[in-house]
Amino acid sequence: MSNAVQAPLVSSTDFDLDSIAPHQRLTEDSEHMPDGIHVFGATFVHRDLTLQLPMHEQYIITGPLQAVVDLRGTLGRPFHTTLRPGTIHIVPRGEPAAYHYRCQETPTMGIIYLAPRVLAQVAHETLDGDPNQVNLLPRTAEPDAFLYELCRAFLDELMSGSVVGKLYLEALTQTLAIHLLRQHSTMACHTLARAEAQPDLRLRRVLEFIDTHLHQTLTLGEIAAAAHLSQYHLGRVFKRAMGMSLHQYLIAQRVERGRALLERGEHTVREVAARVGFADHSHFNLHFKRRYGISPSAVTQKRTIFHR
Repeated sequence: MSNAVQAPLVSSTDFDLDSIAPHQRLTEDSEHMPDGIHVFGATFVHRDLTLQLPMHEQYIITGPLQAVVDLRGTLGRPFHTTLRPGTIHIVPRGEPAAYHYRCQETPTMGIIYLAPRVLAQVAHETLDGDPNQVNLLPRTAEPDAFLYELCRAFLDELMSGSVVGKLYLEALTQTLAIHLLRQHSTMACHTLARAEAQPDLRLRRVLEFIDTHLHQTLTLGEIAAAAHLSQYHLGRVFKRAMGMSLHQYLIAQRVERGRALLERGEHTVREVAARVGFADHSHFNLHFKRRYGISPSAVTQKRTIFHR
């Protein structure tokens, strides 16, 4: 009997990718990123490189944002394939992987580290199944335009530095998890479809919660918990019922309440922005002008002239 001890799994925070594949980071880490997911873009220095990944605690999802990559390696079994924008590569948790890549130009990649607990929670909430049975399947060059666009959406939001992006990043994470479960996991797709068809009677509770807590920094998880819904189902049910995303509705309600406060004439634009949940009054100005075609200050000026 072998007495060999299996090497411990490493996490994305313990693993220095640059030591085996030198690269330049394109995005900075954000405090608004939900727990259990780490997304970044990277341009790798070498166009021809051999590397070996340690066994990770997280799932690793990668895909080229530009360049065509000739990729050879071992992921469960030897493979030789071509990665191009719109295809993805998935390394399951605890899976050793070795690679040799070659390309004509230095490749720029989108990289996602995803904790298994994120998938397990979404699977449990949406399927009421055993989260311990969830696992991602290895993929070497799987065409997936939707997952490619999700990765781009994450990176665009991280590079924008938006201060109102927390809810959006949470929604992207939920969408990513359910898509992975549907397309790239051991989970049965017909069970997912059955869960999506369950009727929902909690929309009124969602609207009431938003109305009461509009001045606060709301997260998708807090709103879903108030309605006793999974975050994924909340997003689907809300958009189907209201014709807009939860994020769009939240912005619209804040702007509408902000106008009502401005018309009372009791607060400055900065004070109103804070009272309706905008962390920065410039974002209030932006969304207000988009909705009404005038700036918030124009409302206050009009009222001042009228009451002289």
